[in-house]
Amino acid sequence: MLSPCPPGWLCLALPNLEWGSLAEWATAAIAAAALIAAGFSAFYALRAANHAQKQAEIAQESLTADTKVREEQQARLVYAVEKSWEVSERGEEHDSYYEKTASDPALLTRGPEGSQVYTRSVVEFGFTVRNLSDELVGPLAVWARDRNSRAFSALLATSTVLEPQSSAEFLVLFPIPDGIDLRDAEEQGVLHLEPVIVFQDSSGAAWRRTGHDTIRRDEHGPLSPALSQFE
Repeated sequence: MLSPCPPGWLCLALPNLEWGSLAEWATAAIAAAALIAAGFSAFYALRAANHAQKQAEIAQESLTADTKVREEQQARLVYAVEKSWEVSERGEEHDSYYEKTASDPALLTRGPEGSQVYTRSVVEFGFTVRNLSDELVGPLAVWARDRNSRAFSALLATSTVLEPQSSAEFLVLFPIPDGIDLRDAEEQGVLHLEPVIVFQDSSGAAWRRTGHDTIRRDEHGPLSPALSQFE
């Protein structure tokens, strides 16, 4: 049965059209258009969300990179400088004003009246660790290395904390190889000692510096049992 024809010229032009069906098609078309519009809206919303997430990731990566750069800039301001170098022979008394000493226990023995004397010839190598950064530094581990032979002294791990713009002094006892007389001017260049420091910065990152070489990260840290004196 044909639906009632709407008034006007359209009824005269299309007298046999089922207007009920046309209305249903129009409704379906509107629904489809709404669905397509919703789809486009969801697509662009997802695209915007992905873009925002990507921007956030880029910002986080930039922040992380900036933080690492700043940490390294501060770590570069921590270094050691030589303060003293003195040769002591076997049997001489160990008498030093340094409060912190890195020494192999076998290098010293008890002497008269409770003193300590050397069991072999050593270099008393003193140096100052300076913290010129704006951050706290510590704890520290220190020792000395001979750049020529790659030999190294005993390690001293200490809970010392250096405040910004401060310093601390350390003494390292470096055993002189047998057959070398450093009092002889011709043999004084045999040993080329340099300080090695491993320290922790205020963020918890560990750094290592040998002499005036470039600073680098240390995977263990100054108080770690796994800390190695080998480069």
